[in-house]
Amino acid sequence: AYTGAIAGDDAVYEAAFKRVGVVRVKEIADLFDTAEVLDFRYLPRGHRLAIVTAAGGPGVMAADTLIDQGGELARLSKESMERLNGFLPPLWSKGNPLDVLGDADAARYGRAIQTCLNDPGVDGVLVIYVPMDTAPPDEVAAAVIDIAKKTRKPIVTAWMGGEHVRGAREMLTQNGIPSYGTPEKAVRAYANMYRYKRNRSLLYETPAELPVHEAPGKQHLKELVERVMGEGRALLTEEESRRFLAGYGIPTAEQTVPSHVEGEVTEGVTVQKTVKGVEYELILGSKRDKDFGAVIFFGMGGANAELIRDFSIGLPPLNQTLAKRLMEDTKAYRLIKGWGGRPPADLEELETTLVNFSNLIVDFPEIREIDINPLAVSGGKPWALDAKIILDKDYRASPYPYPHFIITPYPTRFITPWRLADGTDVLLRPIRPEDEPLEREFLSTLSNESRRTRFFSGFKNVPHQWLVMFCNIDYDRHVAIVAEIKEDEKRKIIGVARLMLNPDFNSGEIAALVHDKFQRKGVGQKLMESVIDIGRWKGVREIHGDVLTDNEKMLALCKKLGFETKTLPHGLTRISVQLQ
Repeated sequence: AYTGAIAGDDAVYEAAFKRVGVVRVKEIADLFDTAEVLDFRYLPRGHRLAIVTAAGGPGVMAADTLIDQGGELARLSKESMERLNGFLPPLWSKGNPLDVLGDADAARYGRAIQTCLNDPGVDGVLVIYVPMDTAPPDEVAAAVIDIAKKTRKPIVTAWMGGEHVRGAREMLTQNGIPSYGTPEKAVRAYANMYRYKRNRSLLYETPAELPVHEAPGKQHLKELVERVMGEGRALLTEEESRRFLAGYGIPTAEQTVPSHVEGEVTEGVTVQKTVKGVEYELILGSKRDKDFGAVIFFGMGGANAELIRDFSIGLPPLNQTLAKRLMEDTKAYRLIKGWGGRPPADLEELETTLVNFSNLIVDFPEIREIDINPLAVSGGKPWALDAKIILDKDYRASPYPYPHFIITPYPTRFITPWRLADGTDVLLRPIRPEDEPLEREFLSTLSNESRRTRFFSGFKNVPHQWLVMFCNIDYDRHVAIVAEIKEDEKRKIIGVARLMLNPDFNSGEIAALVHDKFQRKGVGQKLMESVIDIGRWKGVREIHGDVLTDNEKMLALCKKLGFETKTLPHGLTRISVQLQ
């Protein structure tokens, strides 16, 4: 199958690194260069780079490297071009890379850099310096430093000239401006800055389970899988494969065959030999990786897919954003946006197809591999013309809902509306990575006593590392339910309860905290009951925790909920309850 052949182990590792915010480099020098720029205070919002230089050759080489790195030369606005024409010599390059010419002084460099930074179409600026009589290296460096203090857009620099520019490079570095000896190194550093920013944003994407009322009916498909496996088969027939795709809203040509489509059926495969009006042929697939479970594969399809090898890999489940990122990471994405005068694909429709495909993978851990090749685009819409579904003959039912994933979907099943006695509406829900600002406000506005009784210390500032640990959870071994209200249309967290399971999943540790303003209103009890119910649903046999012995309110609540208590040394009391 194409998916198994193309999506090798290293490509899957690359996808896993990207999903958790890691930037991968291939050379030792790049490792140190990247470590330097990732500590930069401002990361680029995008990959559109403006290049300012007084030497055309290095500027062109930087542009070539930028394209190779997947970046884009920023297009300067009409207003920026008019401003540049006002102070640059007539023979300047009239575009990006921006060549300020060899007679430039530090002031001309500075005005050109500032103009680029002011342009909304520019995400960052690369300044390339070569030795010149009219602009000493330290003077140009000083101009860059002054400008950098007034912008939130990143500036990277390449000061060429060896020992002659060493002092200027040190000036730049000491002022937090990355500086390199060649344009290529500087461009790679910028590309890694952008990748890091982009990958880090993926951490905040937590695809949700489909609510029951939105999930497709799948009982008939479960029965189909059981029947096929009972017959000792692994490969689904053409009709069976079509039923699977149709059940998840993935169009197949057999369902709604246009008048210009001719089809042919072979065992296990849906084939369309002649489809007029196909603009693009893509591939969409999934396979089971030995380390990372199910992965999703997207790229250029057709008979030459394995030869072209233009693909990207993502870890399911997908949402619209992750589906778009998966497409963007291929050369095929540039093509389907409308290349060479061909009509563009309906990108939103493709995103929806990828999300639906991901939902199929979520619901059926019995599936070992799927290939849709080609996923043809005709009239802008995707059509599955050739689909192969292979089941895992060795599959055994698991007590865990997603045994084939390393990323558990956001558990919408645990979302519960509630109301305080005074009529205040409260939403009980699992915490999300993007709740970090709300969690910071919640913890920072607690009384010293509430901090002491929960964390056994009276900290004042909330470390960023704590917030990451509290909000970025796996929903499998670690579940946190927050109580959220709205005050003046502003969302606020007023309490949180956590259940952290041990590796054997037989026991777990519980903890809860309620904001001072909402204590003695039943919030703590409701949160504790919620995570206890989750533990019972997960099959946990025992829940325990440690409470300060002088925390009488918490101990009273625990006894009310059926916990037994045992006094421990150092002013602690162990609470525990048997669930099974």
